[in-house]
Amino acid sequence: MDVKKKEKKLVGILGYGKVGQILVERILTEGDRLGLQLAFVWNRSSICNKVPSSVAIVEQLQDIEKFQIDLIVEVCHPNVINQNGEFLLKYADLLIGSTTALADDECYERLNQVAITFNRRILLARGALWGGNDIQRMARQNMIESVRIKMTFHPESLRLGKGPMKLLTDKVNLERDIHSNSRVLYEGSVRQLCKLAPNNVNTMATAALLGIGFDRTIGCLVADRSLVDHHRIEIEVIGSQTVNAQGDKLRPFQVKTIRLSPTSKESNVSSNQTIEAFWQSILGNYSNPFFLFALQNAF
Repeated sequence: MDVKKKEKKLVGILGYGKVGQILVERILTEGDRLGLQLAFVWNRSSICNKVPSSVAIVEQLQDIEKFQIDLIVEVCHPNVINQNGEFLLKYADLLIGSTTALADDECYERLNQVAITFNRRILLARGALWGGNDIQRMARQNMIESVRIKMTFHPESLRLGKGPMKLLTDKVNLERDIHSNSRVLYEGSVRQLCKLAPNNVNTMATAALLGIGFDRTIGCLVADRSLVDHHRIEIEVIGSQTVNAQGDKLRPFQVKTIRLSPTSKESNVSSNQTIEAFWQSILGNYSNPFFLFALQNAF
């Protein structure tokens, strides 16, 4: 009996930093077995001397229209999603790594409308978020009162540009007193933090999108010199107030997780497990990522 061979999913990668390089390598080495084929790679700067000769390089993002694509994976910068997300969705489903871009209401709405118009899927990579399915499930049932996420990094792994928080991390690096190893850089609305640290808090943004929104989700970003081989992510979810049949208030549901994500060096923005989560988000028929446009309570 002849069995029709399953067609491969054609994947384009936007971004050729550490995450992008590993995703490209794994598609090239494992794609045949897993039903994936690399369509192209694009990067914001020139990468011609770094990419294997067998890989198609797109120099201008507009040139992707020349390719047949099933899925575009973005692992470069939130500006790419904000400025080009609508264009990308015209050609393929879009798996977003830089979810902080969606803290911009206008960007979110624009992408959502294009996804509906062209029957595309907007997907969120799992990244470093633990318990995302539970947050999503509870949010859909209006069972969450609050979500708080604390992320702690070594100062050298923070990419904060030249803003006020960058000055704080520089001070953490300069101070050698044992009592000043760590410093809280920000605590408050995740929406505002996405603007201040767009490259480091995608986990917070994803949780906000799946849960109770950017304004109600509280983020805390900490720089700590002692975290030389891992990132630390703490998530606390408190459920809505419930009552029993007699009208008595019950103790609210509460869960707290602490994730220590190993890194090979203190300057790494993404941990080893985060990169693996990106890869798992690509596999199969995209069964592992979160579906963004299906959310009802993102904002």
